[in-house]
Amino acid sequence: MQQIERQTGKCIRDVVVVGGMLAVLNLLIARSDFGWIKLNPTPWILLPVLIGGRYGLTPGLISGLLSSLAIALVQARIATVPVPAFAQQHSFFFTAVVLSGFLAGEMNRLHRARTRALTESTNRLEDQSTRLS
Repeated sequence: MQQIERQTGKCIRDVVVVGGMLAVLNLLIARSDFGWIKLNPTPWILLPVLIGGRYGLTPGLISGLLSSLAIALVQARIATVPVPAFAQQHSFFFTAVVLSGFLAGEMNRLHRARTRALTESTNRLEDQSTRLS
């Protein structure tokens, strides 16, 4: 239980640090285009990819959703349009950010499953080798 809490704390810390770094960098480089909507691919895609690749499917998906929501809120406020209307105008952008977190998390899950299978196979082979010698 403590390990899950520790992992969750590390995940939240990483989301805040990476997201904060991206936000500061975005404000320094392109203040008028928060979220780098006009840039393809957006550097904001790094947040869900890094989090999903490190912590798994759910954190990757959640970080993609949170970063998309933050970008939509800021951009809608700048453009003085409702958030749903702005999100609909840039649906491919927001879908790509969320989907990248999902895919990175899925790759993490597949990698862990393969690692687990290889570890079990190694243990089984070591036991057989010990018995034979």
